[in-house]
This record gives sequence, structure tokens and C-alpha cells, in this order.
Amino acid sequence: MEAKVFNVPSLAVALGGHSFSFEKGNSMAVLKLDKVFSGIFQELYQEGLVLSVKEHYQPIVGEKMFSILFKVFFAETKYFKFFFKFSLERKILGFSLNGYDTILSPFIPKEEIKALFMSEIRNGRFGIEIEKDYMRFLPLFKANNRCCLSFKNLTCDPVYDPIGVDFLIKFEQGPMRLQLKGARNYTDQQRVADKHFNLYPLIPLMFTFVGEKYSSRKKRLILLRNLFLSEAFPFVSFLK
Repeated sequence: MEAKVFNVPSLAVALGGHSFSFEKGNSMAVLKLDKVFSGIFQELYQEGLVLSVKEHYQPIVGEKMFSILFKVFFAETKYFKFFFKFSLERKILGFSLNGYDTILSPFIPKEEIKALFMSEIRNGRFGIEIEKDYMRFLPLFKANNRCCLSFKNLTCDPVYDPIGVDFLIKFEQGPMRLQLKGARNYTDQQRVADKHFNLYPLIPLMFTFVGEKYSSRKKRLILLRNLFLSEAFPFVSFLK
């Protein structure tokens, strides 16, 4: 069996493929970025932290900048987003992670960039564990609560996952879509909730942690359902 080849998309090739031209100085900087970031991804791959890196099919163009998007897969269906950002005058602005507004200099030390990527991977894998743990709760919830007719895990669904839906739970009163998030403290929950409802104002949000007791999850899920059915916005269940 042939060994799997790990390829990192070239930023220079991606830009050229989209007909973006640069002055000589900027072109050299792009080639330097290619070398640095390719090296980081190769190291993460060798350490078993990254499975693949894929380029988005087209640049994202805004009023003041355009971005080249890469998806960094750390599990078969889980990834974080990595953006190279450029001004409309073809100057390198920097990079950002997962669509955050903060733009970081691409010329900060390599070790710092790698540490940022590793943090994203850890957070993503934390989310996978949260999802698995909740999937152990939902069958018990359905078996012991007649109000629950069925549930479906949509975290890998190509339609629902990109729009913030992790689960679809069908109650007697009607279906409820749900996004599930892990949380470490209340401040973190509030920040995540603000971002969630800015993007998906009508999708209920449930915070939980690995090993949360059944009785607590049951009570909070039913209360969240009641909020949703009564249209008492925002539809969120915080951990206290």
C-alpha cells in the first residue's frame, strides 16, 4: 500500500489561479509565507495533529480586502478555517482564524503561529468529545420522555452543519434545531453566545460539558424547548 502523500496548497499558486498579480516585493513575501506555513503544516501532520489542508475554491472579496481561505482538517469532517488577507491594492494584511476580525501579522515567529493552530485543534477536538458525550444522553432522553419523538445528529451534514445546526430534535410540539457548545466559564459562554446569535439568531444554543449529569441536561433541554416554542428570545441554556 502506498503511503499517503500530504500536500499543502500553495498560496502563490492560489493567487495566480485567481489572476491576482503582485509587485515583485509582495510576490517575494508571498513565496516566503508559502515556505513558513507549509513547514508548520508539515510539522503538524508529522505529529498526527492535521490530516489535510484544502484551499477554498474561490477568494472571498469584501469592500476593503479579499481573502484566500484554507480549511485545516484535524478529523475526517472537522476543520478550522485559516484566512490570508490582502488589501484591494494587493498588499498583504495578515491572517486570521475562523473568520475572526482580528488580523495577525504573518511574520510573527513560526512557533507562535504553530501554537495558535494547535489551540484551534485542541478546541475542535474538545467539541468532538462534547458531541459524543451528548449523543450518549439523547437516546436516554428520548426513551424516558414521551415529548421527544426522535433526534438526529447533523454535525457532519453538508447542509445543516455550515449554518450552525448540530442536532435536530423532534418534540410532540414540533421540531427544534440545536447547536451544542462546550464551555469553561460564564464569560466564555456569553462571548460564544453573542457570536452565535449574531450569525444564527433563530437556532437554539445549548452549553454543556463532558460528564454533565442526566438530570441537569434533561431539565435544561426542556426549558430551552419551552423558550423556543414560546419565542422567548434568545434561545440559550447557559451553564451556571
